[in-house]
Parts: sequence; structure tokens; C-alpha cells
Amino acid sequence: MTQFEMISILLQGVTLICFIVGIWHGYKNLLLLIKAHKDNHDWNRRIETQKALAKLRDLNIDDLHIHFPTLNKTPCLPLVEIYKRFKELPELDNQCTRLLNFYEGMAVGVHLGIYDELTVKASRRGAMESTFRVFKEYIIHSRDRVNRPPYMEAEKLISKWSEETMKESTRSLTGSIDI
Repeated sequence: MTQFEMISILLQGVTLICFIVGIWHGYKNLLLLIKAHKDNHDWNRRIETQKALAKLRDLNIDDLHIHFPTLNKTPCLPLVEIYKRFKELPELDNQCTRLLNFYEGMAVGVHLGIYDELTVKASRRGAMESTFRVFKEYIIHSRDRVNRPPYMEAEKLISKWSEETMKESTRSLTGSIDI
């Protein structure tokens, strides 16, 4: 074998090693890109959840909190009592419906993966549970009046939370890199 052939074989070996290292490096970068994209998507879901939760202020439900001041402490109110208050101030019925529809929309968004469940749970769990507890008979009555039962997704989400024990989040921080 001549010196030219030996150099040629050596260069082919070095080229093969560089090619393998390049493929490995490309693979690792692709994995990193996939993780960054997933983290970015998760972050965007959290931001959109925060924006959606901020729209609760725009619902104009102040009278509901005034006329149901014990919303956080009251057990299920009788349907007669709820309708009595709605009759005194008809706008309360609309406000109650807006609030329940808002919670249903959030629950549907969580179910479809649009909104982040942990963010909704951390910010609205207590309020959702107490609202659905206080207006339970009203919700049941409204289900009897329509074909498609309303507020089912929100009730499923609340039930899921009630069954779970409150534990620390196991979600990794966005932006952490495990290579």
C-alpha cells in the first residue's frame, strides 16, 4: 500500500467520524429544539390562561357578590331562595349565568388543552367550588330545562380537584434544560 492510499483511508476514517459526530450533534440539537418548543407552548398556555382569567373582571358581577355575600361559606342555597333574590333584582340571574358560563368555558379550555389546569386550579379552585356548591340546585334546575346539560365540564373539573389531594406541582420549570 502506498502512502497516498494510507492517507486516503485515514481521511475517509476521519470523514466518517466527523459525519457520525455531526449526526449525533444534529440529533441532540433536534431534541433540544423539541423540548424548547414544548416549553414555549406550555408557557404560552399559561399566559393565555392568565389572560382568560383576567376577563373575569369584565363580567360585571358585583351585584352577585353583594346579594350573595356568603358565597364562600354558604352551603347549597335552596332554589326558592335563589329565585327570590333573582326576582328582587333580575340582573342577578344574568350575572349568575355569566359567572357559571365563564367557569364552564375555563373548564372546557382545560379539557381541550387550551388552558393550563394548574393555573386555573391555583387561582379559581375555591371560588369555583363554592359557586357550584351554592348554586347547585339552580344548576340542577337549569339542566332540567335544556336538552344539553350545562356546566358539566366545570363540574367534572371541580370533582376531579375534590378527589385529588392538594400536593406540590410536579411540573418542571419552563426553560429548564435536561440534556
